[in-house]
Amino acid sequence: MTDRAMEHDIYTSPDGKVLPLSTRGAQYKLLESGDAMGGGLLELATVRGPFQDGYTVTFQRLGARDLLMTLSRQDCPREDWWDARARLLNLLRPNRLVAGPYSRPVPGFLRKYMPDGIDYRDLFVEARSIDFNTEPPDQTPGPLQCSVAFYAADPLWYGPAATALYALRGISGLRFPAAFEPPVTVAPLPLINVWIFGGENWKDTQTLQNMGTWHTYPVITVTGALDSVAIDNLTTGESVTFNGTIPPGLVFTIDLTYGQKRAYDSAGTDYSGYLDGDVGEFHIACDPEATNGNNVIQVSIGGGDASTSVQIDFRSPYVGI
Repeated sequence: MTDRAMEHDIYTSPDGKVLPLSTRGAQYKLLESGDAMGGGLLELATVRGPFQDGYTVTFQRLGARDLLMTLSRQDCPREDWWDARARLLNLLRPNRLVAGPYSRPVPGFLRKYMPDGIDYRDLFVEARSIDFNTEPPDQTPGPLQCSVAFYAADPLWYGPAATALYALRGISGLRFPAAFEPPVTVAPLPLINVWIFGGENWKDTQTLQNMGTWHTYPVITVTGALDSVAIDNLTTGESVTFNGTIPPGLVFTIDLTYGQKRAYDSAGTDYSGYLDGDVGEFHIACDPEATNGNNVIQVSIGGGDASTSVQIDFRSPYVGI
């Protein structure tokens, strides 16, 4: 028996402060979240000839998402009302994890637990406005109610990992499934699904499944030594290559998410000039582009040794919930 409601919501600030919603014993109850959790706003790019009726759609993408949520705290004494209001404003302020006034903002995230109480979806948001709808109570405790307008620049909801698969060189088909609950992270895009390839000079092929309803862009972590690495998605026909000598033990990242599209090491040294191929387009496809979301990914290493490894991280995104 658990005190946690099976289906519930939480908000986590960029620095990891958690505000439970719709759970038994939570201070704030989610009264209304509108219908903005569904499909995102579709944006279409069009062209039109001088004598053409209508338009020709050239491509589509999802626009940002606005989500209005009404929060309520019942039986709030007058002496606590202003303090509770200040704590809520402090939790939702936009600069909780910003290095300076001109730094890139880091969003928090809303987590929606599904009816089983285990599976969940994350939406990365910033509180655009907070409007309090009630006045402080007089003699008897009263409600504290506010409307929070969340803005999600990335409109997709991201699910957790189902498995972690490991491939060892020379042992064909060896798999170690591992189900786990990932730790709360304050990264703008926490990456959870993990596949690890390892060995010397080798080529290995694995199937990575995007269980969501939209394509996603991976982050690839490479540990030297190596002279080259190629990552081919045999399902989509896209590939990314890195042609540069990496010494033993050096770890560098190929980040293919939008807003990044670069290669760098832990010291911040940029290796993007060594990247080639479909850097802008490389993605992990969902169904039906990839049947059942299964992407066949081939990793090829040149000049590696026993410490060389390639790790591919991504999350399965959903258009809506």
